[in-house]
Amino acid sequence: MHRFQIMVVLSLLAFGLSACFDGAGERQEYAVDGPLLHVLGTLQDGGAPHIGCNRPCCRNLFLRPATDRKVVCLGVTDTTAGGERVGAMFEATPDFPSQLQAFQSDWDIPLERLSVFLTHAHIGHYSGLMFLGREALGAKNVEVWAMPRFRDFLTTNGPWSQLVELGNIRLKALTENQHIAIGANVRVIPLRVPHRDEYSETVGYRIEGPRNTALFIPDINK
Repeated sequence: MHRFQIMVVLSLLAFGLSACFDGAGERQEYAVDGPLLHVLGTLQDGGAPHIGCNRPCCRNLFLRPATDRKVVCLGVTDTTAGGERVGAMFEATPDFPSQLQAFQSDWDIPLERLSVFLTHAHIGHYSGLMFLGREALGAKNVEVWAMPRFRDFLTTNGPWSQLVELGNIRLKALTENQHIAIGANVRVIPLRVPHRDEYSETVGYRIEGPRNTALFIPDINK
């Protein structure tokens, strides 16, 4: 998989530009001196091809899977006051392994400097946490940010509670409208939004950089 097939840097919304393709399809490199926002996926929870779909678009993808079709996910990179690069991923999707690899491969951000921000407890938005468990990565204390009801859900229901008990993840408390810093230049503010809240609250995120702001709301009911 070519890493730039599933990572798009939004220079208009955010904070800088790391690489893009020119009109001839050649990769062009640019200097990076600030925060960056990366689109790691854009699809609905079920992904593509979608289970049970017999339309031509799905049949073609079952025959020839597209490596750039991933469930909705954002990545943000920043630097600390000491110059270390840190990162945050918004959502832990069913495509989490390839999204994490694409995100880390460009910035060499170890898991101890990576946070995960969750929006709500529907499968496309948190089920990728399973890959942090001992059956897969066996991660240590990855920061996972969630709202109060969502944290209760993760700590009292398996298999997610095992991730907490074994120290694969370390749950961090989100409070609506209160900011969390990512590095020295970016802060994240959770915002409650209306949605089907069977197991948790639903939030979007206001992501504020030094010059621009992005709003990430993957699910909302009008």
